[in-house]
Amino acid sequence: MHTLRFPLKTGRQKEKVLSKGFTAMGKLHNVVVKECKKRLRMLSRDPGYRALKKAYAKTDGASRREAGAAMNALVKSYGLTENSLHAFIRPWQARNRHLVSSHQAQEEASRVYAGVEKVLYGKGKDVHFKKAQDILTIASKSWNGLQYYDPLHTGYYKKSVRPVYPEEIFYLNTHFRVVINWNDPYVMESLDHPVRYAQIERKMFPSGWRYYVVLYLEGDAPVRHTSTDAVAGLDPGVSTVAAVFEEACILEELAPDCKGYNRKITRLSRQIERSVRMYNPDNYDEDGRVKKGRHRWKITGTCRRRKRLLKTVFRQKAAYTKQSHEELADRLVERANVFITEEMDFRALQKRSKRPPERQDSTSVIVKKDGTRQSVRKFKKKKRFGSSIRDRAPAMFLAILKRKCLLQGGDVITADTKAVKASQYDHVTDSYKKVPLSCRMKTVGGHRVQRDLYSGFLLKHVSKDNRTIDRAGCNSGFEAFLQSQKQCINDIRTSGAGYPACFGF
Repeated sequence: MHTLRFPLKTGRQKEKVLSKGFTAMGKLHNVVVKECKKRLRMLSRDPGYRALKKAYAKTDGASRREAGAAMNALVKSYGLTENSLHAFIRPWQARNRHLVSSHQAQEEASRVYAGVEKVLYGKGKDVHFKKAQDILTIASKSWNGLQYYDPLHTGYYKKSVRPVYPEEIFYLNTHFRVVINWNDPYVMESLDHPVRYAQIERKMFPSGWRYYVVLYLEGDAPVRHTSTDAVAGLDPGVSTVAAVFEEACILEELAPDCKGYNRKITRLSRQIERSVRMYNPDNYDEDGRVKKGRHRWKITGTCRRRKRLLKTVFRQKAAYTKQSHEELADRLVERANVFITEEMDFRALQKRSKRPPERQDSTSVIVKKDGTRQSVRKFKKKKRFGSSIRDRAPAMFLAILKRKCLLQGGDVITADTKAVKASQYDHVTDSYKKVPLSCRMKTVGGHRVQRDLYSGFLLKHVSKDNRTIDRAGCNSGFEAFLQSQKQCINDIRTSGAGYPACFGF
């Protein structure tokens, strides 16, 4: 299944209709979340569930499976299942059937249940309420409550007694015109597939909300780029990616322009904070903290406009990051359709370090308020890669690359990181040596190699068991890799574009 997104033509009256639908979906979401919170709270207070949870953590084998089965039965008895949430929301939907269809209510309840599953079986801590402006889609899983019509699919709706309207959707007894570029060959090829269902989506712009229809079509998306049947090594980093092919190397920064969006976000956030504090001084204490209790907040029109602009910048940043990843993945897939990479736990990398406080070996000079200078050894930062992962979204890039490789008949193969240890291995001496992360260039066989590119070269020669490196293949292809690395570094240096210091050259 794949999707297409088209803008809707709306005026003030039709925007009010859509706003009414999004408000109803927000209320439905919070009603389900409130009930889930109550059931999760009751389950967590159950002594039997607590005892089973401890037994499940301490045992293994058959005892562990028995404890897990008993826990699942207890979870089901408290109504924490998808079907029970569908049954719970049915009376609410019946009272609001003029705004929300039954299938839309069930789909939104299923989305909430996905969060409940993360709390019960994953690393989630709680399910959360949503503000009205945070509801961005009107969920759907069938034509119940939302119909889509276009000239290519008129025969699909012959069973319906409704008249067929070209390029329109019918929602809340209102027709909305869909803007489709029929001259786009990708759109024409994609619309040849049957449409399963449609959803309405909205995005924030400086002028306000803009609305779109998202079509879910059967089959895979049309392939716009050809690929080569070849194997490549891929070393994904937090902010960079290195790929080594048979006769070329690629070393690029992920989403290189994200820092420009961060500067806009920082500036707008400070302006909004100053405005709110200026017009609501009684809501803050002497230390500048918000007083406890409920408050009335005065928000000016300028502040609301800046909030819309801030939400717009966040949307633009996310769209830019995804588009940048799509373009980079297309360039990689053109050279190979099978990539061998290491398993990366980006969730663990974004956490703060748990090491005890340590001071740096080097000294720094600080200037005091009276103008005197003092040499001190600062504490080492416990922060790790949270900001970089938030800005660069490396996990999303790997997901996009895997999707494109599968469409080309390839795949992204994950090697065993602990067994391969590509960042420590030296194929010339057949030994492992741990290198600090700050060391971006190292010597292998008397040659200087870039750390990420060399890791990609080793991953390219990982054996079929995904646990060992083919040393003979590394020896035979090392000279070609050195030439490709030299050409890659020269191209980066002569391109005139900036590159991060983590490249190491």
